[in-house]
Amino acid sequence: MTQINNNLKDLIRRGDATSSWSGFTYQGNITIYSALCLLNKIGNNVEEIKKYEIEIEKNEDFAILYEGELKSLHQVKSLQNKEKISGYTEAILQLFAKAIEFPSVIEISLHTACEIESFIKEDLISNLKNYNPSSLSENKRQLYRSTQEKLLDQQIFDEKFIIFKRNYDISGYIPAIKSIPLEDVKENIEQELEKFYTNHHENYTYKTSEQYSFAYLNLLKRLNKKISRIHDGSDTNYCLRLIDVYDVIYDEHVFGCTAETLGNFLLKELYSLFEQYCEDSTLGNDRLETVRNIWSKQWELLEKLPDDDFILLCRRLSPEIKNISTKSLDLNTYRKLLNEAGVRRMLFYCLFDLTHKMVHGETIKNIFTVKDNDDYLLTLIDRNNPDMVGRDIIKNLKDDKSLFDLLFDNKFYLTEHLDGVYGGKRSEGLMESEVKITGNRKKEKITLPKQIHFVSKTTISGRTIND
Repeated sequence: MTQINNNLKDLIRRGDATSSWSGFTYQGNITIYSALCLLNKIGNNVEEIKKYEIEIEKNEDFAILYEGELKSLHQVKSLQNKEKISGYTEAILQLFAKAIEFPSVIEISLHTACEIESFIKEDLISNLKNYNPSSLSENKRQLYRSTQEKLLDQQIFDEKFIIFKRNYDISGYIPAIKSIPLEDVKENIEQELEKFYTNHHENYTYKTSEQYSFAYLNLLKRLNKKISRIHDGSDTNYCLRLIDVYDVIYDEHVFGCTAETLGNFLLKELYSLFEQYCEDSTLGNDRLETVRNIWSKQWELLEKLPDDDFILLCRRLSPEIKNISTKSLDLNTYRKLLNEAGVRRMLFYCLFDLTHKMVHGETIKNIFTVKDNDDYLLTLIDRNNPDMVGRDIIKNLKDDKSLFDLLFDNKFYLTEHLDGVYGGKRSEGLMESEVKITGNRKKEKITLPKQIHFVSKTTISGRTIND
């Protein structure tokens, strides 16, 4: 088998990028989905499962190893409007090149968020032959040309084309669908969870669709934690073991709904809105890269927040919405905290268009804060009546100590349209639950903000910050 020179190996081996991996992204979801498909193929053979590992963002977006050898390589692309095979030339070039480098590889897969149109093999050969990535350095272009020359050997190309999987091809090593829209990948994961639990769990009992949604959310977070331990060195295994995935989904507790589940749900909702924002926006390549870089740094911070803190942060974004009981297990109730229009027109607008005014906060008190002489808490408020909104916020502060402690010192709320001041009462009695906590002492008073100032994003956008 033809081997690639060491310089090319340095180019195509990506290095450890596990710190940027997230189960909440499309790439992370596809990785988990493929692992579940493999588990369903193996069945309940624990000794066989122990032989598999999932390599994250080293040689490819992800790869499957069996007894330490690379067996399948996977590229994941999330754009939903790229149906032509020519749009994936660089990804295919890398997959084919790595299949040449590693003779143990028996399958290479291109996962896409849309179906790739039918093409003939000669078209792909032509694309690979003519591909010239002008944005790369001359050295890297030479290395790519070296790969192209090898792939134009008909025998080598044919060998790799046979193991190249895309679209709905579930034959071969990993029986996973390769073309799944962004909005459908969650459903596909839940279907694989149900298939595994129904066919391979010795203590099978009926589970509702909502319980499979809980399992999906819990699986994402627990695998995220595993990857984090790999990255920070507290776990000596570089790869995620397939047996770890098996252990998570075999545990009955994965079907429960806890603060972790609710936090995961809100994280997933937020990331899905970001992916859709990027898909819908007509952003140039440079602007899109800037947006993704800003989001990546913010997302890394959000993922590290404790579950209760992230839920509280979402409630801070929508402080006027009637308080949601932490005992509620209704995911649709929590979805109200991150309304799509508000996230797009306020959160994303401030992050990406008012970047120079954003405070780089690391706690739930200062994350999503705009600095413009004073500090303005970013909110998703889209109503126009300051008195009604102000009363709703004050009521929520009275009824919830955590929200009160978080927002008590805040005076300014950044909204989409609302400019105005609410003049609330100076003090209110403690809610009954707080009285019980304090025992037999005389019912105390809590001091509430005398005024709440609502400022619209239009007002903030037109100001110049005083140094």
